[in-house]
Amino acid sequence: FNRGDIIKYLKYLLLTIITISLILIIITILNYYNLIDDNSFKILKLLNLLIVISTYSYLLANNYQKKKYLIGIKFSLLIIIFLFIPSLIIHSFKLKTLIYYFIIISISIISSIFSKKKRIS
Repeated sequence: FNRGDIIKYLKYLLLTIITISLILIIITILNYYNLIDDNSFKILKLLNLLIVISTYSYLLANNYQKKKYLIGIKFSLLIIIFLFIPSLIIHSFKLKTLIYYFIIISISIISSIFSKKKRIS
């Protein structure tokens, strides 16, 4: 890691957290006013997380040319660290949480692998 890489990762981490939070607020408001049911709410929360993480992982990996899977692993680990600490404080660690983190890592790796570096002419 050099300083530029760290700043890039933190920028994308911050954008990911802000985007997830804003969409989650909208979904929660829709649920509060009974515009979506509880099952849809749970599904939308997971889809929100997966779509936003895959999008920003893809965009971050676009900045690099080689070993994009490593970019996905590093980015997903940053996200998991950010989510893991509050998770431990709020409730205990369960198998369901481990599966949740594995899904985050997988989607981030897959998204970063599919990114392509734009060629400058």
